[in-house]
Amino acid sequence: MSPEVRQAKSADICRRIVQSGLLNRARTVMVYAAVRGEVDLTPLVEGLLSQACIVAFPVINAERKSLTPVAIASLRELQPGAFGIPAPPPTALRLAPEELDGVVVPGLAFDRDGYRVGYGGGYYDRFLPTIRANAVRIGVVYHGLLRPTLPREPFDQQVDWVVTEREAAGPFRA
Repeated sequence: MSPEVRQAKSADICRRIVQSGLLNRARTVMVYAAVRGEVDLTPLVEGLLSQACIVAFPVINAERKSLTPVAIASLRELQPGAFGIPAPPPTALRLAPEELDGVVVPGLAFDRDGYRVGYGGGYYDRFLPTIRANAVRIGVVYHGLLRPTLPREPFDQQVDWVVTEREAAGPFRA
């Protein structure tokens, strides 16, 4: 996929999240900084920040294999973090996982049951059980990477919705 096509599809995915209303009641949302061709959430982040939503990005602790949501006021605050993934600075406000109303989850692929394949570190599979049960979990992926099924392990965590440039599929979790 060319960078231009990727950017257009990412913008469509962000627009679909907004139009779906999945984050309408969310006041605190954790997103991610796109790497390796992932869906770029910049338009969504800018929109959330403009609505006075608290936006957090994960800070990775590679030693503990954990994620901590850390709030930002501007995308300009992001700097290279673990594995070269942009993250908030060390002085930024750390949030408790249970403060989140929503989490947007990246993936290499998702299936139509809300399960994902990531890069194999298990960070989100360990993090998602720590958020409130009623916080919305949104997986984002390009439509061509939304599969009928994917292999899964007992520890794999399910999202509520999977949003592509063509559809918002879900809800999956009861």
